[in-house]
Amino acid sequence: MFLKKKGTKKNLTTVLPPPPPPLPSGFPFPPPFPSPPPSAGFGKVAGQAAATVASGSIPSDIPEEKLLLLGKGTTQALLGLIDSSPTCMERISQIHKAVSSTIQDLCRAHRAKLYTFGSSVVYGFVEPESDIDFVFLTEKDLSREANDMGDSASSQARSDQNFVLGLMAKVLKQKGAKEFQSVIEMPRARVPFVRCVMKNGQEVDISANRRNGVRNSLLLNSYFMQPSFSSLGRWLALSVKVWAKRSSLIDPQQAYLTSYAMNILVIYFLIQRKKIEWINPASVEIPRKEPVLPVYSPLVFPPTDESHRELGFHMRDFLRFYNQEFDYAQHVVTLSRKGLTTKQDLDWTLSCEEKSRAMGGSFWYRLCLEDPYEERLNLGRFVTPMKFDMFRSAMTNAVGNGLGYF
Repeated sequence: MFLKKKGTKKNLTTVLPPPPPPLPSGFPFPPPFPSPPPSAGFGKVAGQAAATVASGSIPSDIPEEKLLLLGKGTTQALLGLIDSSPTCMERISQIHKAVSSTIQDLCRAHRAKLYTFGSSVVYGFVEPESDIDFVFLTEKDLSREANDMGDSASSQARSDQNFVLGLMAKVLKQKGAKEFQSVIEMPRARVPFVRCVMKNGQEVDISANRRNGVRNSLLLNSYFMQPSFSSLGRWLALSVKVWAKRSSLIDPQQAYLTSYAMNILVIYFLIQRKKIEWINPASVEIPRKEPVLPVYSPLVFPPTDESHRELGFHMRDFLRFYNQEFDYAQHVVTLSRKGLTTKQDLDWTLSCEEKSRAMGGSFWYRLCLEDPYEERLNLGRFVTPMKFDMFRSAMTNAVGNGLGYF
């Protein structure tokens, strides 16, 4: 789930697997991606990031001659971490059916349905190492006004969620013995949930009465499915996410960043570069007739050297943007509105941080990423000055090693 703390997961900070075998015949190859624009078209940069490692100075940019190597290394490495086959969504549908049928009496009593959200909804394919996220939503949850953006964080709302989840856990333990090897309640997580572990080891997390996980997923999917940049945008997002996990930037357990935050970094960059159009978060609605299940969208493998080079070009440009152009002292990464948003606009300045901490607060405003649905929620609120320096250092080091894909 995007905004909740997760349990143990298989570690992705290991060396990437060897390249997979050749793709089967019939893999969809559309016309080649357009050639990258010339590197001279970026305009004047705000500054130049510099760092030093034991072996010497890190280059300020990835050279042109390495873009093809970067693109090819990225796609070959990532293919071993995803399942983008046409049947990849069947497993999620089967698990959804198994859980829904187990708790059908509870759903009927509360006039609720089980919705799917998370990476499979966002990307349109499956990451086998990821868990599966469901949320129990009632008609009352779905009937709230579209402009009522946030989910309630009150103690009463939390108590109501834990009550429903307690009933659900009891039913799953009693009736799901054939499907699940364990059912564990997580009432103290930021977003309470029940974790079910299937007989095959697949983790399934179920929350209750919170719409925003579904809306977040549908919003990100709407961005990644824009025809002008669909497959290329998802390759870019996945490459950044896997690199961030290997670099320990994505680590909700250690109160750092989430995969959701990294996706927002990628989408904000693409909006600023005018590769995709901004979408008003309030325009995203949750379907009421049928629960959200992931919709399969083929991830097209770049068919030519030129399209691999274009992927490398955009990976380099992502690093250029956040190393040389984005003003961390003044600006906020946000999908909530068009144009630039400043920290002053949201009262997320260093002086506000100091006042908050003087009153016992524990949030920081060094790296500001605004959640599009949770009011005044900074997804970088746990990035301390030390973690911010680590983030900047990781971004700078990524120039030297091509985000680890050289």
